[in-house]
Amino acid sequence: MKKERGKRKFKDSYPNIDYFVHSVGRVDIGGDSMDPAFIRATDEGGNVWDSGKKVYKDLDSALEDLEKGLEKRVREVGR
Repeated sequence: MKKERGKRKFKDSYPNIDYFVHSVGRVDIGGDSMDPAFIRATDEGGNVWDSGKKVYKDLDSALEDLEKGLEKRVREVGR
């Protein structure tokens, strides 16, 4: 797939998420009627962050919340 000019890489837009999924844990996106969080981050110890929201207006909004939510955790693990 050819890269379009002007497109930013994921790691440029969401550096904390990028670091987290490559070095610390994983991110789950999407939910169901039984799950109170649309997006969450987990590591070996369990839940690191969750949105507490079932619905977002768009995926970018969910990723922006996760990016902010992971900022402290990424600093703690030494990035």
